[in-house]
Amino acid sequence: MWIVAQQELHLTGNDAGRLFASCTKATTMLAALAQLVDGAARINWDALPQ
Repeated sequence: MWIVAQQELHLTGNDAGRLFASCTKATTMLAALAQLVDGAARINWDALPQ
């Protein structure tokens, strides 16, 4: 799943792996995806709820 997301969303390997890691909370994942939908070139992990 994360490999497809990496390709389709143009994510770095680190961002894709972190986004789909089993320890990533759903709220964090949704907030990260919202950043991308809003036009961010990459995920700003520091701005996300942990």
